[in-house]
Amino acid sequence: MRKARKALLIADLINDFFDKNGALYCGDESRKIVGPIVKEIRRARRSGALIVFLNDTHLPDDREFRLWGPHAIEGSWGAELIPEIKAEMRRGDIVIHKFRYSAVFGTRLDAVLRHHGVRAVELVGACASICVMETARDLLDLGYEVTVLRKGVIDFDAESLDTALRRMERVLGAKVK
Repeated sequence: MRKARKALLIADLINDFFDKNGALYCGDESRKIVGPIVKEIRRARRSGALIVFLNDTHLPDDREFRLWGPHAIEGSWGAELIPEIKAEMRRGDIVIHKFRYSAVFGTRLDAVLRHHGVRAVELVGACASICVMETARDLLDLGYEVTVLRKGVIDFDAESLDTALRRMERVLGAKVK
């Protein structure tokens, strides 16, 4: 029996969300979470946590484009991790390409976490009211302990961010710290 591990899940730190030229740029405020996330990656790595990058990825005719327009198209610059985060990747880190808001739906994330003995996850990334919240919800439903790191999440505006954090904590049961 393996010792239970923690995992740091980094959602959607991709060019289309974090670069001014990206298709769904989250705004200048988004850049404020990059430094804290880099620190979290380094802290998690020192503690022996599993590092998992959750990357929004879509085929050119994805139905999500009706709501958000084309973004994070598989193989495109927009779907790549931003340089600051890509520089932190190490051998043994895991990349999960997700095709819907939740990084659990239709992916191997649950199997990977279970294989590595993970019971608790810390979650950071964009966008708190969409992909972060949907991923947290599904992980909580699967019995994981979920902590959302406030300094490591962003949304399109402050009101959406605050609402998402409150909902994840009060309705879904995630820890927010």
